[in-house]
Amino acid sequence: MADQTTRARPGETTRLEPNQFTLEGYDTRITFSASSLSGGPQFSFSDRGETRSFSGDDIQQEDTGVGRMVTVQLQNNAADQGFEHVTLFLPRVQLSEETQSVTIHTLAIRNREVVFVAPGARQLQTYDPIYLSGTAALVQF
Repeated sequence: MADQTTRARPGETTRLEPNQFTLEGYDTRITFSASSLSGGPQFSFSDRGETRSFSGDDIQQEDTGVGRMVTVQLQNNAADQGFEHVTLFLPRVQLSEETQSVTIHTLAIRNREVVFVAPGARQLQTYDPIYLSGTAALVQF
């Protein structure tokens, strides 16, 4: 995903891509900006009244066959409580000069991983889907 525009060949239309996503679902709100005034990405995760903000290297991004995956760490095994991450799946979106914001539907996965393990066989990771809808927009910074 390019941050703003993809250059067109002569006779083709310029394809614009969003750089800001505002999404909600159930008790969750996620905002992600691929760029910002400071130049780096910004990610905000609100869940049940608690908001956590991330920027720069705290945000992992990976372009895949299913779109861009954006991951942040919500919990870091403090006091042997395990790790917790949220990964936002961003679909490919095309905007136009006339329409620089569109409604999208996607999901995030909240992943919990147990680190302090008792004896015996067990699953160490769980995945909770969060279904989201909102807007993908091109914003000039």
